[in-house]
Amino acid sequence: LRDFGDYDGLSNVRIARFGLGAVHPDFRNRGLVSDLVIHSMEWLNRRHGHFSFISTQGNNIPAQRLFLNAGFKPATTALTLHYWEGD
Repeated sequence: LRDFGDYDGLSNVRIARFGLGAVHPDFRNRGLVSDLVIHSMEWLNRRHGHFSFISTQGNNIPAQRLFLNAGFKPATTALTLHYWEGD
């Protein structure tokens, strides 16, 4: 926040949340998701990020394994319910 050129406050955000990621079926099992995660983490580190989190479905064991191998640690579990209009 600025008031006449001086700083009145400061906010320093260094948290990243990974959103949805996917690879076309024709290109799976080539390490592309691993590369995307590693590239994203390097990007965050260059910007002095300190914390990141990622989520996946409870039954998506390959994704869980990938994220664990990338250095992520389990933190929480959650149940998410969706309602699609018209279903």
